Amino acid sequence: MRIAGCDLLSRIGPSFLVSHSFGAQFAIVLSDQCPELVKGSVNVEPGNIPFQSLIGNATVPFVGRSSARPWGFTVGPVKYDPPAAAATDIQTVTVGPDTPGNRSCVAQAEPARKLPNVAKVPYLALTGEASVHITYDHCALCCESLEILSESRIVVGSLLSTDYLLGDDHCRVTLLWRGY
Repeated sequence: MRIAGCDLLSRIGPSFLVSHSFGAQFAIVLSDQCPELVKGSVNVEPGNIPFQSLIGNATVPFVGRSSARPWGFTVGPVKYDPPAAAATDIQTVTVGPDTPGNRSCVAQAEPARKLPNVAKVPYLALTGEASVHITYDHCALCCESLEILSESRIVVGSLLSTDYLLGDDHCRVTLLWRGY
């Protein structure tokens, strides 16, 4: 994906990437590998919450987590500053209480490493008001993640509002523009 994706972008020119769910990992990989070719990254219910996959939500009785994305937002290596030779070099901590309605997050232990290439690319996360993602997408926007992505000029805030995003299903999120 790294080589083929960057090769494609070099042929068509700098582009915006639009991803959904698991595909958001590839937007991060390309932003890291060839940031000069990614104008921005639009991620609908991104499936790249740092270091974990969450199981369950407010309507599912079993709530848990499994290890995933050992490099933070991705399964494979990305460029950190200071450098990490292996994913095991990145120390993590769990932040916040873990409830079905508001999941705790796994974040880098301080001092958190930065993602200098990813930080060059504007990043937008969109989550539907009634989606299961509303319970954990904040994990991509908290702690060191927020600092990393805010360096990327991330735009969220009101886009997590019911004024903009309607939907009750992970695959059917509707963007509603009310002229704000």
